[in-house]
Amino acid sequence: MFKGLVKDAVPLGLETGHVDIVTDRLRLSPLGPEHRSTVVAALSDGVVARNLTRVPYPYTGEDFDRSAAEFSETGREGELRLAISDWKTGAFLGVIGLRSGEQHPEIGYWLARLYWDKGIMREAAAALLDHIFALSEQTVIRAGYFVDNQRSEKVLGFLGFREIGSSRVYSLARGEDVDHRDMELTREAYFGTGSKSDGAWHRAQNRADSYTMNY
Repeated sequence: MFKGLVKDAVPLGLETGHVDIVTDRLRLSPLGPEHRSTVVAALSDGVVARNLTRVPYPYTGEDFDRSAAEFSETGREGELRLAISDWKTGAFLGVIGLRSGEQHPEIGYWLARLYWDKGIMREAAAALLDHIFALSEQTVIRAGYFVDNQRSEKVLGFLGFREIGSSRVYSLARGEDVDHRDMELTREAYFGTGSKSDGAWHRAQNRADSYTMNY
């Protein structure tokens, strides 16, 4: 969940053009106009929208078009936006991305409510983190969640993020500031030491077996 736009952000140091990542169940590919209707349908669910910072509610096609235009004009070098889909059926599931921050990039994501509690975001986020750490020199990734979003808390905990602080962040959908946990993941924490006592070892036993990245 992105906090918001950042001026003078540090570059991602990562190719943000055509990225295509395939996991055991999922495909992560560039978010485009073809996803408009499914994104609008998913974000028209207030239960989904309230967990995000920059998504208004109700969410409309005009909101999608405005966001896409901003990304096209200013965001390509500083932001990666990927649609999450079922690679077998092509069904759209949600969105995941990476955005430049003042000090470190920030990962954000959401799923349509129909696909909650299936391990999908853990799989998608791990695939994107693999991609980031393999193809860039980034050593730290930031993230965050609203305190009443326990699902996001569990996803970030599984991936190895640790809490570095708390803040109040404005939610467009709720129309108010909300208590927020600020999280951080280091390259070292993500990959671990290889020891069975290391959390990274246990994560490796509970994730997709392999990824294919096409450019």
